[in-house]
Amino acid sequence: MGFLRRLSLAAIVKKRKRKKNLVIENTLKKTTNSEEHNISEINISGITFNLDITIKRLKRDLRDDWFPDFLNYQDVFQDTSYILSHLSKYINQNKMYIASPALHFDIPKPGYTIRYSTETNIIDRLMYQACVDVIANDLDKIHSESVYSHRINQEWGTKYFFRYAVDEWNKFLIDTKIELDKEENEVLLVTDLSSYYEAISINDLIKTLDFQIENLGLSEVKEKEFKKVATQLKSLLSTWCEPNTKRGIPQNRDASSFLSNLFLNPVDDSMLKSGYKYFRYMDDIRIVCKDKFEARKALKLLVNELRKKGLNINSKKTEILDLNNAEQRLKANEALQQSDKQIDQIENLLKSKTARGVQVAVPMLRKKTIALIEGGGTLDRHFRFCVNRLERLIRIPELKLKLEIDEITDSIIRELLNQPWSTDTFSRYITSSNLNEDHFKEIMSIIIDDKKNIYEWQEYNLWRVLICKEFKNEALFSKARENLKFKATNPAIIAGSVLYLCALGDGNDKKNIADNFKNLNNYFTQRAAIIGIKNLDYTAIIKPTVESYLDPSLIGCYTRLRDNYKNKYCDIPQKLNYRDFYNELPDFIS
Repeated sequence: MGFLRRLSLAAIVKKRKRKKNLVIENTLKKTTNSEEHNISEINISGITFNLDITIKRLKRDLRDDWFPDFLNYQDVFQDTSYILSHLSKYINQNKMYIASPALHFDIPKPGYTIRYSTETNIIDRLMYQACVDVIANDLDKIHSESVYSHRINQEWGTKYFFRYAVDEWNKFLIDTKIELDKEENEVLLVTDLSSYYEAISINDLIKTLDFQIENLGLSEVKEKEFKKVATQLKSLLSTWCEPNTKRGIPQNRDASSFLSNLFLNPVDDSMLKSGYKYFRYMDDIRIVCKDKFEARKALKLLVNELRKKGLNINSKKTEILDLNNAEQRLKANEALQQSDKQIDQIENLLKSKTARGVQVAVPMLRKKTIALIEGGGTLDRHFRFCVNRLERLIRIPELKLKLEIDEITDSIIRELLNQPWSTDTFSRYITSSNLNEDHFKEIMSIIIDDKKNIYEWQEYNLWRVLICKEFKNEALFSKARENLKFKATNPAIIAGSVLYLCALGDGNDKKNIADNFKNLNNYFTQRAAIIGIKNLDYTAIIKPTVESYLDPSLIGCYTRLRDNYKNKYCDIPQKLNYRDFYNELPDFIS
């Protein structure tokens, strides 16, 4: 009888496995057969989303990550089978997706303060984007036209999740200025929010989301699905937020930008229903008033409404500007300055895509960039504009030697130490530029000198630059090895050190990292290690020292990396031609 019972149980297990494999197989077939039509819908816990669209939007969102993956997840996105294998136990199953805990890092801000960064594994991040994709088109419609940031591109199917940021920023300024130019208005209230993303309450966010869903007038079926999305989002965000306060959503994520807009909707509504001429772009707020007394009342109401959401204004950036005062009128004009004439001229010349246009634009672009660096304007959106375009120009082989950008490169290298908050922008430029011995010495000095090396985010990005440049140095090898002897505990520093040693060190470094893989206790450092040790023998090394300790989100990575990225450790910017110059160029409005 016991034997028959065991046989019966074995048959049940086998049948369940066949059923699970059939779900994966059918999903894979559906994805493969629908690639021409850009349709690959999958259902998780009653939530149906388009995998193709979510992947396209996620890949775009990854482009300006604070902690860019060393391979930009090329192995993950080479086809959908890896993602589907990780989602298989949830597909067409009535159970909620369970996210892994996030990692939290500090990012330097101007003035040497810090903000937080929440980093999740790539599968969790895809689910986050997928959930927001489902509700975005409908919920975006609740916003007034006075809200300009992160508005959804309503052309469903596009990889561009939001409307073009530059256009929306200009609308924000133009509409505010039109209202201010009316004869009865004499005062502009300028303010922004303090610690915006960090202060968002998860419970309040989901409560706000539920209320908005109930008042959309959706069909019963759609409302039920949207409610499931809200429940799934609460589970994700509660896993990632600050556990004691239950506040904070991941920054620098498109999905978070959308949700933060929804979170502020009650504040927007209250200000507009009170009759104020209110305009908002992200956390930048402008209110046009008849006089200073109306402005004070508006500010009081705004503070009270924000307080209900656990938010507050940044008092240092709050001003009531009276146009009757010459000095204040000048400040008001600066606050509403739509564009920089030099920037507009450079952009038009580059867009001409003619040799003459580029020839005229390049010295103007060089001069503007240097002026912004020397003036401490590296956080200015115009600086990002300049550096983004210079970085792409030097990737056009026939232009690189003609650009005469040595002075800019020198300035950017010097400013790494003075302006650590711009390291991501600087690093993108440096990776595409020609560096000399002095440049490498300056980068090394930041990593090696504990007095200078304060920000793990900066160190991570600088290790990435050195790997891309294949710059070998014994002092750097020693520093990286010290970091792995538990002298560094921050995952970002460990990840950068691991991959530097694997990419440029010797075979002993790779073997040592594999042997100590069990000490890498999070997906972030393990991802760097797997990229680094992918060429080591599976049977002799990977199976006994790595496999048992591998983070679940990384299962399947080793084989993909070994088979397809054997000699690649870091994604190096590719050469461009003129036609590609504007493709995928990032926005320069933040």
